[in-house]
Order: sequence, then C-alpha cells, then structure tokens
Amino acid sequence: MAAVPPTVTTLKSFLSATTPSNIFKRGRGKKLTQIDVCLKTWEQGGKTIPQLVQLIRACRGWLAAKSDSMSARRVSRRQHVKKLANEAFARLQYETFEERKGGGSYDGSLQGMVGHYQHERTTYLASGKQQAVSGSTAAMIMKSGRQMQSPTINGHLDSLGGRTIDQLTTRQFENLVRTCAPNCGEPLEVYFMKKQERLTKLIIIEDGILYCSPTKKYDTGGHQFAYAIDNYGNLFSVDHTRFDATLDPTAQRFNHSSFNAGKDVICAGVMIVDNGRLKYIDNNSGHYKPDKIQVINALRFLRECGVDLFASVKVGVKEMESGHLVMKEYSNAAAFVQNPRIPADKTTRI
Repeated sequence: MAAVPPTVTTLKSFLSATTPSNIFKRGRGKKLTQIDVCLKTWEQGGKTIPQLVQLIRACRGWLAAKSDSMSARRVSRRQHVKKLANEAFARLQYETFEERKGGGSYDGSLQGMVGHYQHERTTYLASGKQQAVSGSTAAMIMKSGRQMQSPTINGHLDSLGGRTIDQLTTRQFENLVRTCAPNCGEPLEVYFMKKQERLTKLIIIEDGILYCSPTKKYDTGGHQFAYAIDNYGNLFSVDHTRFDATLDPTAQRFNHSSFNAGKDVICAGVMIVDNGRLKYIDNNSGHYKPDKIQVINALRFLRECGVDLFASVKVGVKEMESGHLVMKEYSNAAAFVQNPRIPADKTTRI
C-alpha cells in the first residue's frame, strides 16, 4: 500500500489558530510573520522540498526564541507552531523519499540479505506481506536447539538430515521456525516496517546535520544505533534496543531487515551520532553482511548529502582476515574513502 502524503496545516487555519480574540494582542512579530510567509510560499509555490525546509527553519527559529515564555498567548502559539513543524517535517520525510525513489535505484553495488536470511523476504511475500519468518530465530534453533532437550526440537533437527541452515529450502526453513520457536521461547517473526512507519524513521540531513524531528538533532547518546540505507539512498535509523523492547518478545524481533522489509540496501550496520553530527559508522549487520565497498558507498552518499567526513568520523569494517572475523577501525573517514587500502588504526578479533 502506498504511503499517504502527510497533510500540512493551511495558512488560513494557522492564522486562525494563532490569532488571539483580543485585538490588542494580535501582533505577530517578525519570526511568526516569517512562518506565515514560508507557509504561503509552500501553498502557492509548487510545494517543493526547499520550501518545506524553509518552513521548518522558520518554525524552529520561532520556537527557539519563544521557548521560555509562559504567557497564555505564547503557550497557545507554541502548541500550534510545534504542530505545524511536525507536519512539515513528516511531509519532508515523505517528499524526500518520493524524490529519491523517482530518481531510480542506486546504480552502484547493492547488498541483499545473505544465506538463510533471504527466506525472510520470501516468506513475507508469500504471506501477502503479512508475516516474515525470523532468520535469527532459525539460526538460534540450528545452533543451540539441542541444548533445550526438547523432543520436538530434536526430532525436527534430525529430520533435516544434517543440512546446514543455508542449505534449507524456504519450506524447510519456515517449518523449522514454526515448529520449534514455540518450544524455545523465541519469536516466530522478524518485524517488517510498512512504508508509512518506515518514513517516520527516515533521517533528514540538513546542512550536514542529521535530524530525526523538526527541532531535534539526531543523537544516539554515545550508543550504537542500527541504520540502513535503502536502494534509493534513504537513511533510516532507530535505537534498535528500545524499538525491540516495544515488540512482543514471543512474537516478533527487530533486525536490520526490519527497515526495508528485507529488500536490498546500499549498506547497513550501526552508527553513533552526537548532536546531529556523525561520529561512527560500520557494516555490522548479520542479515546483510555488507563488505568494505558498501561502507565506502555509504560514506560517499553521506558526503554528497553534506555530512562532513573530516569532523572526527570513525569507520568500522567487519570482515574476514586470515580465517578470522575481525572489526577494523579507521579513525579518519575522509582518508579511508580516499584510500581504502590504508592500514586500520585498530583491529579486534570478534
């Protein structure tokens, strides 16, 4: 189902909501008038992305200037300006996605889900986009299922005839999870976002700063948050630990495939963002297993969006080295993109 374009309050409605009944208190001031002008331009000027950005900036400027005022008029106006800003930001997320989609898929290398994780997308489509069977649950059952001493699990594993998880057909994969998940307390499904929800996780990059709302710069609090860049170049990110906690642990789990319903990505992994500024990004995704090239493509995309790679951005590359899985850390993203063969500053065996 196509996403519905979020509505933006009309100028007429905004003027009515922010104009007091007392004629002596109807002065709008420079910053509120600027919002009026931007909203009028948006309505009459073709409804473009730059016009939305200017409207959001105008709202942001008014809210910053009036944040401390507690007069009844200011409190009321603040409520309506926040509402308008949120509507404009939601519309900006929608229009940004649609513009990138209209430009076609990324013409560089894309990464699909690897091995048995591909069955997540297959089962999702087979169910009419209602349910994606979890590849992580399947992996856990294959690795540790016998430790649970469940006759049902042991019997089902025996029936697979020694096949590895990546040798399972879609039917065998699905039967494994449906039969064994209830006996080990693991969720049956991986949660796939519908497009309308996915758009709310789209990070907007403005002047190189990452925003998750009209007034809030994206900030991971020093933690690593999951991200994925879809095949059109849209960056999605959430606090995956907190998001996962909102799901029923016996029914669904969150994975990198959740962002894009299991479709191909430019890259996926985790990132650290401090007050809107990218500080770290890597390819740590078990579902997609992007390689170094995908990390470079992600960094190039972010650079094209205005992100400053010279501003102490570190890069992590998870890859095989001498038969061992390692995480290589590079302290300068710009230097790494320019010369991916430079030695890593730190290598940690995983």
